[in-house]
Amino acid sequence: MTVEERIITAVCFHDHNKNDMTMEDIRSAFTERFGKPAPSRSNLYLWEKKAFETGSALNQARSGRPDIRNETHAGVQELLQQSPKKSIRKSSDELGIPRVTMMNHMKKDFDVKDYKPMSVNQLSDEDMDRRKEF
Repeated sequence: MTVEERIITAVCFHDHNKNDMTMEDIRSAFTERFGKPAPSRSNLYLWEKKAFETGSALNQARSGRPDIRNETHAGVQELLQQSPKKSIRKSSDELGIPRVTMMNHMKKDFDVKDYKPMSVNQLSDEDMDRRKEF
């Protein structure tokens, strides 16, 4: 539900005694005005309580660890364009962000594979002879 829908419905619900409106009148008015199914009775109570206690119909900020991917997106994109073969560890150290955040950017935002250098031994003709003898 949008903030506008919440505010209008909360005010209407708050004044329902003055306007001689029943709960069903409020719900049918919501459906007429916004063209969608009306919220449940418990949601109407919650919206009214939130609007008149806090003065806002917005949801409160959630607790927990903040997501920094939105803040570091531009820096990672620029770094990947400048040096695409730089390792994740060096890139994350350069930007000052955790390696996991760097990896999430690469996988989810830019669809880039991790750069993992691998050392491969070069085979010579003598190696073939040794393999046959073994």
